[in-house]
Parts: sequence; structure tokens; C-alpha cells
Amino acid sequence: MITGNPESVLTDEEFIRQTSHLLIQKELQDKTYIYYRNLAATVSPEILKEYMNTILDSIRFNDGRIISITFKNGLTHKFVYKVDGVRKRRYF
Repeated sequence: MITGNPESVLTDEEFIRQTSHLLIQKELQDKTYIYYRNLAATVSPEILKEYMNTILDSIRFNDGRIISITFKNGLTHKFVYKVDGVRKRRYF
């Protein structure tokens, strides 16, 4: 973007980064379900990682399974797994 200030010119890399963030936000707002593989195919891995780092606080694992995801806004999503056909909730 070019404005009257010569110091405000975006590099091609910065323009692509900002555009990618905009595309991710649009994708998230327009759909109730996001197909991660489709999203990952349209956005570079570095941009996707950077975006995820802006919204995720932490991801907790146990025995190779995700047990919870905490977002920067404080919301935590806990996962429940079925063990031998029975739902089993793990508390950590």
C-alpha cells in the first residue's frame, strides 16, 4: 500500500502476510466448520502458525491425545474420548 508517507510502503512479503490473515479471518467468519486441510492448502505454513499463535494460549496433551485447548480469550475446549465404547472423561 502506498500513501503520502514514503515510510508506509508495504513489502510484498508483508502484503501477503496481511492478506493471508484477512483470508483466514474471512474463512472463520463465513463458515460453521473449517476444513483444516483446505485452509492449510491455501495459506503458507508460516502464516497459519503465526495466526494460530495469535489465538491460542495452550494445547495440553496426555498419552499423545489432545486433552484441552485454551484460547487467548480464556475459553477452554476439553476433549472427551471413548474408551472401549464408553465415554471416559479425563481430568487433569
